[in-house]
Amino acid sequence: MQFGSIFALLAVFLILAQTFEAKDDNEKKDQELISCEDCKCDQTNPSTITCDKVKFEDEYLTTANLKFTDKSATYKVVKLTNNRIHELNKKQIVPQLVKNVETLDFSENRINAIGENSFDDFAKLKVLKLSDNYLEFENMKNVLTSKLGKHLDKLYLDHNKLETVPDHFFDELTNLKTLVLDGNRDLELTDETFGKGMENLEELSLDDCNIKDLPDGIFDGLPKLNKLSLRGNPFTKIPDVINKIEKLKILDLSGTRITEMTDNSLNNDHSIQHLIMQDLEYLTMIDNCAFCGLKELKIIDFSDCKHLFSINDNAFGSTSKQTPPKLEEVHFENCNLTNLYEDLANWEDLKKIGIGGNPLNCDCKLKWLLEDPSLYTFNGKTPTCAQPESLKDTPLNKANDKVCPQAKSKSKAKINTRVFFLSFVFFILVIAAIFGFIQYTRRRGRLTNVFYRPELPQMSYNNLPANPDLLSENYTYSIQQDTPAEEL
Repeated sequence: MQFGSIFALLAVFLILAQTFEAKDDNEKKDQELISCEDCKCDQTNPSTITCDKVKFEDEYLTTANLKFTDKSATYKVVKLTNNRIHELNKKQIVPQLVKNVETLDFSENRINAIGENSFDDFAKLKVLKLSDNYLEFENMKNVLTSKLGKHLDKLYLDHNKLETVPDHFFDELTNLKTLVLDGNRDLELTDETFGKGMENLEELSLDDCNIKDLPDGIFDGLPKLNKLSLRGNPFTKIPDVINKIEKLKILDLSGTRITEMTDNSLNNDHSIQHLIMQDLEYLTMIDNCAFCGLKELKIIDFSDCKHLFSINDNAFGSTSKQTPPKLEEVHFENCNLTNLYEDLANWEDLKKIGIGGNPLNCDCKLKWLLEDPSLYTFNGKTPTCAQPESLKDTPLNKANDKVCPQAKSKSKAKINTRVFFLSFVFFILVIAAIFGFIQYTRRRGRLTNVFYRPELPQMSYNNLPANPDLLSENYTYSIQQDTPAEEL
């Protein structure tokens, strides 16, 4: 019986050993062995390993379950981009590096599913990029967990197949500051898309999502939102809900279908500092007081609005009782402008001016711009004249002497007016001073005529009172030398 028992135990031991060996072989088979010969290893700060378009025997990388030849290797940034990874699961995402990774980049793969809690082991993960994959919301359940949300700072889900966003889908990401959802062409948003759990979100990008309008309460749970990008969506006007974002500083509405900028388009956004509205194909005019509500505005960019031909001279409130913003940069490159009003902005205070690529009419109306040397340094393309024909393609700084020579520019007229006014005021003050002096001396009984000096009796120093107390305001004295010098 003893030999039988020993034999049985040995048999069990052999079976278990074979089982573990087979399991280990399977794990090795599932796990790719990566070296710095396969990927690019950079130990500088931050330490980064980049496995881009990795091939093993002519096959692209299909898994994130990677094992590194250097067992002591630690990396803060892991880039597994441009491969054929189709699924991510817990314990199978670079398991050797989970303790130190701060950035994971899986852009441009074929990921269509992510297992539950897949990123929970990444205790320091701050940036997660899943751009350009095949993700859908239904295949991402319990992925954005509270464990991940404690430290995740930026999330990129752009250019996937995301459609209707489940209510409160992002609520566990309580520390998230940047969310990018660009390029999800059928994205549908509701008032509950961004819940109260996202109160720290500062930047939101919804470019090219085919959004025609925004729900009235969509930003109610984002009190710190200060940067919003809505490029490439088919808006025909600026959504009213944007006016409700109290701390918004940067707004990008480029490439939309907005047709006009009126005095109530952005009437409540007093915090906006940078307004970007490039490539608005249907915009033709910027109306009176269009930006009067933007007191903090510093940079405005309407470049490549090819049908924009008119900007009202009071667009910023310069000619009305409104206080215009202190602009630092103005960009109207490649529009259809023939003229710019001098009163539109305080041009001398600007750091950058971009008006190249416009069909400018170099006539008397533009004389102010041609004459001001401080405006000759333009940003970007050098502005030239399109009209009259004799000045076509002439740079503005070379056209001044040839434009409207018989007339003074408005700026010079203003300067002359100021000089005349100041001279007139000075003259009046001088006359008033002389008249006041005459009246003063008359009251004191000293003079009856400021231009007449009566003869006074001869006095010497001993005529002065010895007692200083006797010197009064009415006591006058003079020293005259009537006696010829030779008699002395």
